[in-house]
Amino acid sequence: MSNQQNRAIYERFCHEVLVSGNLERLPELVAEDVVSHSPLPGQAPGLPGLRDTLAQFREAFPEMRVAVRDIIADGDKVVGYFSVEGVHQGELFGMPATGKTVAYEEMVIVRLADGKIVEHWSVADTLSMMQTLGAVKEASSEDAAADDGAPAKAQEQSLRTFFDQYAARFNRSLSGEEVDPKEVADSFAPHFVEASPLGVSGGKNGLIFRWMIPRGFAHYKKIGATSMRIADLAIEAIDPLHSLVRVHWDSHYTKKSGGDERIEFDVTYLMHFQRGAPKIFAYITGDEEALLREHGVS
Repeated sequence: MSNQQNRAIYERFCHEVLVSGNLERLPELVAEDVVSHSPLPGQAPGLPGLRDTLAQFREAFPEMRVAVRDIIADGDKVVGYFSVEGVHQGELFGMPATGKTVAYEEMVIVRLADGKIVEHWSVADTLSMMQTLGAVKEASSEDAAADDGAPAKAQEQSLRTFFDQYAARFNRSLSGEEVDPKEVADSFAPHFVEASPLGVSGGKNGLIFRWMIPRGFAHYKKIGATSMRIADLAIEAIDPLHSLVRVHWDSHYTKKSGGDERIEFDVTYLMHFQRGAPKIFAYITGDEEALLREHGVS
């Protein structure tokens, strides 16, 4: 398609969707498998994720005003420059309404194919917006010295509760109680990463993952696991939406040869707050199989 045709399609998206808030127009202008290279917190992939994110912003800022400052088309890419202003009247990423007015500017690049947007990049001054809403306070040397990287008390308590429940589910399964796979799956982000000395792999929080959860519990029970206790938990805030959590696990096994075995190990979890709820989006482990063999458990 020509520069002008791509520009016209994107202008429709800007005015009919962004400015007017008519999300019903999205399927006409955006591909179902659109790739967002700048997703917002908790945004699911594809068109459904984009629709949900735009809807959440509209609920949080029902009278949002989007002004299109400039649009430039070049080949299959179009660049848009916007200014955004609105009053925070609904929940946004777990933050209750504040009644405050926010304003920020945004630069967007989209790529089009077959008359629809198929890729999206965005650079926005959302930091100033979060500071206005009170989710992020402006840093000062005194603040830095006082905070020393410590997470907010509410966030820390949320993470401690999360891992208490995480361990409790594991122990219920080891005692023979049936645990709903959805409870476990809800602890993870839509996509997550595992890293260990054996390599790095990615997973999707879908039907296959949920199918594997009870089989994972059954495996631990089969090799003699009797309990998984959190001996220590350290939390380090990365930013208002992400934290690093180091868990020191104290596990107990009954060996087939007789006798009990205690195994301690560490797992580092990377946590993302999705609408205020913590989710695991990555975790780092040691070589678990080698550790079990070393202790005569396998």
